[in-house]
Amino acid sequence: MFPGIGVAVALAAMLVAVPDTQALTLEDAMSLAVSEHPGAKAAQLEAEAAEREIGSARSGY
Repeated sequence: MFPGIGVAVALAAMLVAVPDTQALTLEDAMSLAVSEHPGAKAAQLEAEAAEREIGSARSGY
């Protein structure tokens, strides 16, 4: 009967369903990526292990 009303209701429903977004700082985005992506977390742990090995290599052990 009123085809425009169905479209208006659908658009209104989509606007209500859209979550609020917020801007992230670069540091926040990197932290989120590391916490959410297993490959990034593994790379971070490998880098930390390599840094610890530098200290033991310099100490002569």
